[in-house]
Amino acid sequence: MSHLKLNQVSFRYKEQSSWLLKHVSFEVESGSSVSLLGPSGSGKSTLFYLLGGMYTPDDGEIMLDNMPLSKSGMVGYMPQDSSLFPWMTVKENILLGYKLGNKKKTFSLGNWLDRAGLTEIADSYPHQLSGGMKQRVSFLRVLAGGHSLICLDEPFASLDALTRSKMQKWLASLMNADQTLLLITHQIEEAVLLTDHIYLFPNLLEGRPIEIRNPFPKMERFQVRKTPVFWEFVQQMEQQLKQQT
Repeated sequence: MSHLKLNQVSFRYKEQSSWLLKHVSFEVESGSSVSLLGPSGSGKSTLFYLLGGMYTPDDGEIMLDNMPLSKSGMVGYMPQDSSLFPWMTVKENILLGYKLGNKKKTFSLGNWLDRAGLTEIADSYPHQLSGGMKQRVSFLRVLAGGHSLICLDEPFASLDALTRSKMQKWLASLMNADQTLLLITHQIEEAVLLTDHIYLFPNLLEGRPIEIRNPFPKMERFQVRKTPVFWEFVQQMEQQLKQQT
């Protein structure tokens, strides 16, 4: 389980005078799923770079299970691009995540390949895969790392609408209760389908986000998606986000 806490986190690149993040504070409870919604350039991806240990805050602190998050490899991270190694097969790319991750947790490659529908292409290379298959492999590589906190940065942004819808259902079916999910997305609908809490950030990602609790039970979201009440909630959130930017 992973409890994440950001306390007054500020960051800017050394060659820039303007802050990308300034006094950002929020918490993500263990086992919960949270999406970050805000306009492009509001610092959401930069926040993930800090969580991944690629940069350190200029001020404030990031705590994971009450310990300072001070190095890379403490969280699982999946970028927008699948970032698979082209010279490795599907199974080799996935197993790399296990080799570099937390080996205290077991990972059954055969079981996960089967659940992901990738068994028949386990020996294929990335250039032989569709966009949806590449994202499945990339996500399994993150799971193989054994991290309790998983950060997904617009993982389905490059996919067509039909494939994206299928991948959303697939992801929802794979997430375990003991995993904490942090999702960046520009789609309000996707945030409602996949996460328990939605955080709305102002334009400069400054201060505390507005937290909205998802009113729809996790097991019912894809069914409720077909009803007017779902889309009314999505529209309400869209209006609230516009008011904050």
